[in-house]
Amino acid sequence: MKLRICLCVLIIELVSSCKGNHSDEWLKKQVESVLSQRMSFLKIEEIYLEKTPKWDTSFLYDITLSDDHIFARAHNGLLHIWKRDGSYVDQVGSWGKGPGEYRSAYLLFFLSDSLIGCVDDVRRVINVYEINHDKVQFVDQYDISQLSKYGPKSIKANKEHLFFNTCNGGFDNDPRVIKVDKKVFTEGKPLELGKTYFYFYPAKQAIKYTVLVNNFSVFGESIFFRDVAVFDNSNRLSVFTSPYIYVGNTKGDKPEKIDVGTGPASFCVDNTKQVLLVQTLNKTGLIEIAYSLKSGEKLYEMKNSLDNEFRDSILKRKMRDLPIIESFDGPGNSIYIADEPVLNDKKTCAILHICQVDLGLGEENEEG
Repeated sequence: MKLRICLCVLIIELVSSCKGNHSDEWLKKQVESVLSQRMSFLKIEEIYLEKTPKWDTSFLYDITLSDDHIFARAHNGLLHIWKRDGSYVDQVGSWGKGPGEYRSAYLLFFLSDSLIGCVDDVRRVINVYEINHDKVQFVDQYDISQLSKYGPKSIKANKEHLFFNTCNGGFDNDPRVIKVDKKVFTEGKPLELGKTYFYFYPAKQAIKYTVLVNNFSVFGESIFFRDVAVFDNSNRLSVFTSPYIYVGNTKGDKPEKIDVGTGPASFCVDNTKQVLLVQTLNKTGLIEIAYSLKSGEKLYEMKNSLDNEFRDSILKRKMRDLPIIESFDGPGNSIYIADEPVLNDKKTCAILHICQVDLGLGEENEEG
């Protein structure tokens, strides 16, 4: 019996080591071998979205995915749902001030595969809708005006909670990250102060702040975020008020810090949760810098941009006369979605190119 228990423990430890306990030395070699040849994202799926019967939905923003559905905002502000195979389901809500309507809908999210939500920034409410076969029905709205002085700039989710990024600056007594139990929306629990959300980390004061996109993410029980950014008149760019990406947890413990500089940049986490990737600009274009999540040490910095080669490899059109709209989704913002608008086609309004961070750090690349 003791031998059997020891063998089980050994097997568990071996499986665990294969999934994410590589040394920085091994990570450095593996990351360099990948990023010296290509960007970190690999294309995993291509979806042709069916045209809607009424509205133009070629230009899509805030795209978010579930296992079975695609939720997005069109350029005219209306929200729409497609099935994962690209077939159109229904319009979500409409313009207006009444229940289920919105004046400025943004920050789209899934509560489950059949429950979706959005923030109406003007009315300071969350609208929740249910996907029921080929129809979307309004469920309820929730007042979020008391959560913070201003509405959230982004929303991320794990299995049990939503996390509101309220990075506004200038209000040290305002919550930095707000955690809301999904049961508030699925079981009718009250959205009460101190019970369903709490203060994480105070935002630093910043005058004339700005907010750079894709700088907040959740991966399981880990939360990644930046300080606020300010506009630098000397170089006409936004810079962060601190050089750190903070790595906290959903319990609200004191976060770790990884120094990545104050320049304009976005970030994501690799699909094995071992490497933090920072996307920024140098003289050649968009590059990626990799850091170890275990030690915070820099693993590799791309010398020359491979961004154009990456886009050429995933897109369909040869003549790029229309803009490509980008969204980031998934754990740690590890899913990159490129919306390629399609005009003058009777069936298709857009092509979604779904890519995932993949540095070859999974079980097939075991150390040793």
